[in-house]
Amino acid sequence: MEIRLSGLLGAQLCCEHLGKQVVIAIPLALLIQRNDKEVAALQSPQPIVAGGMMISENVVRVMVRDAGAADLPALTAIKGDGTETLHRDRLRDAQRSDMRYLVCVVNHAVIGFACLVMRRPATWSDADDQHHLPQLVDLQVQAAHRGRGYGSTFVRSLERIAATAGYAQLYLSVDPVANPRAYALYQRLGYQPLQPEPYRKQWGFTDSAGQVHHGQDWVIDMVTQL
Repeated sequence: MEIRLSGLLGAQLCCEHLGKQVVIAIPLALLIQRNDKEVAALQSPQPIVAGGMMISENVVRVMVRDAGAADLPALTAIKGDGTETLHRDRLRDAQRSDMRYLVCVVNHAVIGFACLVMRRPATWSDADDQHHLPQLVDLQVQAAHRGRGYGSTFVRSLERIAATAGYAQLYLSVDPVANPRAYALYQRLGYQPLQPEPYRKQWGFTDSAGQVHHGQDWVIDMVTQL
């Protein structure tokens, strides 16, 4: 059995089935760690046994791509009512600065989003801060799709995008108290905390409608090597 990664987001599984070579071309499905190497765990409409590995049940198609205007209803549904302007501004920033606004798509449905920030947009209160870049910001997966490995797949795809762009590290900030599930996920994926305890981080921005948003969170910064 041979697994070929094609680009950042796709994969092909080549194996023998009934004496014939079978090639399953997919966007990357669930990723698991085995001996520090990524292995695509795929599913096929018909059971296939190759190299001692059985692949069966339904095809799950997972893709990570740049967000577009057509995704606004799904993005707003995930983050909540009243957030459409935020998403529109992120789409704008992704066109004007070193930032990508990406979505995780499962079987053609947008189930998550994240910002991959290489340089902070001018509208952010910390726009001049050049530390801890590139940074993964506001990764969210729809509640109904959590616990299925999609978050891990999404993070790994973002890491590959950053690595392909020439970066050696990827940073993020997370509240380990308010969001222990995310903190545990990042730890499992190999992210290391940069502080022993959470610290208070203030944030703010002005959206395109002129509304000022600001607040503060208790976070720990984390980093992984790419």
